[in-house]
Amino acid sequence: MKTLQPESSNKTTLRNKTMYFTKLRFTIISSFILTAMFNVIAFSSSAFAQTQAMQVSIDVVPNQSENNISLGTSYAIPVAILSGGSFDAATVNPETLRLAGGPVSKDDNGELSSLTDINGDGVQDMLVYFAADYTELNENSTEVILNGFTADEIPLQGIGYVRCTRAGTPQAKVKGSSVSGGSGPVLATVMVKPAFILGYTDAIYNYVASFFAPEPAPIATPVADTVTPFTNNAIINIPASGNTSGSANPYPSQITVSNVTGNVKKVTVTLNGISHSGPDDIDILLVGPTGKALVIMSDAGGSPDITNLTLTLDDTAAEKVQDSGLIASNNAVVSFKPTNHATSVDNFVSPAPASSTIESPGGTGDAGTAGLSVFNGLNPNGIWKLFVRDDANGDIGSISRGWTLNITTEPSDTTAPTLTLPSNITAEATSASGREITYTATATDANPASPTVNCNPASGSTFAIATTTVNCSATDDYNNTANGSFTVTVRDTTAPQITASNITVNATSASGASVSFNGITATDAVASSPSLAFKKTADNSPVSSGATFSIGTTNVTVTATDGYNNSSNATFNVIVNKLSTNITGLIPSVLTYGQSVPQTASVQGGPTCKAPVITPI
Repeated sequence: MKTLQPESSNKTTLRNKTMYFTKLRFTIISSFILTAMFNVIAFSSSAFAQTQAMQVSIDVVPNQSENNISLGTSYAIPVAILSGGSFDAATVNPETLRLAGGPVSKDDNGELSSLTDINGDGVQDMLVYFAADYTELNENSTEVILNGFTADEIPLQGIGYVRCTRAGTPQAKVKGSSVSGGSGPVLATVMVKPAFILGYTDAIYNYVASFFAPEPAPIATPVADTVTPFTNNAIINIPASGNTSGSANPYPSQITVSNVTGNVKKVTVTLNGISHSGPDDIDILLVGPTGKALVIMSDAGGSPDITNLTLTLDDTAAEKVQDSGLIASNNAVVSFKPTNHATSVDNFVSPAPASSTIESPGGTGDAGTAGLSVFNGLNPNGIWKLFVRDDANGDIGSISRGWTLNITTEPSDTTAPTLTLPSNITAEATSASGREITYTATATDANPASPTVNCNPASGSTFAIATTTVNCSATDDYNNTANGSFTVTVRDTTAPQITASNITVNATSASGASVSFNGITATDAVASSPSLAFKKTADNSPVSSGATFSIGTTNVTVTATDGYNNSSNATFNVIVNKLSTNITGLIPSVLTYGQSVPQTASVQGGPTCKAPVITPI
């Protein structure tokens, strides 16, 4: 054991020198920092002398209620810059953007940005990405700042709220994003470099930051795996009697596993003292406590006799049991991968499980591709069963000292995955059926890292005009399940569009004319035929198509209403021209003296009138 000794005077002198050079180094660094800060302040003062940064709305990790960011990975942080009011996100210069000091990254298409309607308000927003590892965010960060410029060099700034986690660390919940109206968490203390200063400023920042970098977190000591052997020493006769084919005795041979903590990480099976005059006849099936079943050896080893082998079936062995030829010499201790050289799974008679539920490792005949890993992640406690049979006449054998089950367990995982679901979605209907809605739902967990998330209705489904609850779940390899939900509201708030123009007709009587409104129509995205109602604008009195309108101009208001009580109005004029006064042909153009003249004459299309007075020539 090393013993600590008091410091000698020489050590004291060395320590004093070390402190001197440390102070000198700090003085130099401080001077360097002050110079850099002066340059930064001078630059930033000139850059912002003309105008103050414009505040814009951002949505960090859009469609996520908690804005989760995974640190220590290649995770790309999506950020939406939202258009609103007089601000158009398309005017932003993406090259100038910095998120918590980190530069913008290219997307899968090699672009720095894309324009899309993120929040469903019908206006294009800008979507950009930032590499998490290039930002100054850490597990304690709850606020993130976006800086940049527009194409006209107007500075802008947006603030969002985040939830930063690192693999294997607890996740602390923070308040919601600024878009959803969260009041905001306590500010995170981070070293922020000005996003608008490029070039040498980044080098200064990185140099200075290197002297203040925190000590790396201690690496946790992994919990050791536990290997526990369980053995049933009773002999297994193959077959039960005689030299015919059939099941072994006992059938099955059983091992009860109890008081084992953790879940299965690895299983191996050792056959202690197996002998047979035709090992190719042997079929062996292992069934776990949960009913999971695997053929561990079948149709392997050909016809050469085997005697008193200690044969272990292990996924990590170098090779499978050969199809033919001697497996091993007498009394050998050997290890092989689980093997089945048959082209199908053998029929193990009851009480063995049905062949349709049995998995197989396969061999040259390729009966399957499974291994003993099918038992991984399961609770090992319970009854394990070994079903052995002889599938041909003429050969016999036994497993004289029974079998051993070696179970390796790892610490039990009782933590359900963490679901990341979108916020409640509201969207406008595009048809009478509703609207197709796509969304992203993910989950994280220790094992596996990204469990599959199942949601109903699935993303891409057509949602009816209503509020629908989407139920999601994710299950890890240890059958821990997380459940969550969000709502999708599809609504129709859009009024119909009316097509209306003035109508002009000629009077057909002194009362006017009958007028049809066939040319007045309305269309709607949801309702195929919105209802139309007509009123005379002057007195608001109802009028219908085909009604008689008096001579002159009448203004009409039409109202179109869809099935969700969305309505719109339009006006048009009904113009009825005056009556025709042409009386040509009713009275002769030349009259002779003495000719009788009718006392009255009808004006075409109008009332009667008196006969003209004739004065003889």
